[in-house]
Amino acid sequence: MALRRSGARVAYAALLAFSLARAGAAQSIAELTERSHYVFRGKVEKVGASNVALLKASASTAVVKLREVLRGSKTLDLVGRSVTVKLRTPNEVKAGAELIFFTDVMYYGENLALREVGAVPARDVAGVRKQIEAALTAQADDELRQRLAGAQLVVVGTVGRVTPAETKPHPISFHDPQLAQAAIKIEATLKGEAVREVVVFFPRAADPFWAHAPHLQEGDSAIFLLRARSARRAAAQYARSRQAAPWPVVSSTGCS
Repeated sequence: MALRRSGARVAYAALLAFSLARAGAAQSIAELTERSHYVFRGKVEKVGASNVALLKASASTAVVKLREVLRGSKTLDLVGRSVTVKLRTPNEVKAGAELIFFTDVMYYGENLALREVGAVPARDVAGVRKQIEAALTAQADDELRQRLAGAQLVVVGTVGRVTPAETKPHPISFHDPQLAQAAIKIEATLKGEAVREVVVFFPRAADPFWAHAPHLQEGDSAIFLLRARSARRAAAQYARSRQAAPWPVVSSTGCS
């Protein structure tokens, strides 16, 4: 009987250790996802090499054949092409290894150069993909909570007339947002003081820099999370952050 209890304790301890290890791995994938913006599965072709002129070959670079994109731009079809990765731990990466790389873009010229944030063996690609999706969902939920907490006004409304923004003259910028303003007819107030109409500013530039910004059109209906600040200040804040999350629509200081 004692042997059975002892065996059960050992089995339980092993199961607990296995569960904790899996939880730790999941947390690691979540952290890597949060710290990176381009995730792909690839095979290391050559260590100490580079196919990007701006990034010289060294012990910390490797040319990797890109097999599958797990997170990244859908406009760049790089599957089957070779990219250069600046390795975080050069001595741990060997030619022929199949890895899932968590990276950020460094350069894009004749080829793509990426900076590694971390990497895991490409054994359970489907499992890693699910963890990445879960991490991105958690990030989006957290960002939404932060936006809700920081918003002065949350309303359900419909976009009325859209016109060029009435702003003060400003220096020409390479990423000029070309601000527009829209009158929003409010149908319900979810947070803040109830008003009938509010003016919001948003970028209307076709520049890819503003690709994640809302491009409002007359008749659009949405839930708006608003803060009273100058449109230029909000645009400058976005330019500094360069986050992938949608650009916050901002309200003018004048509400009626």
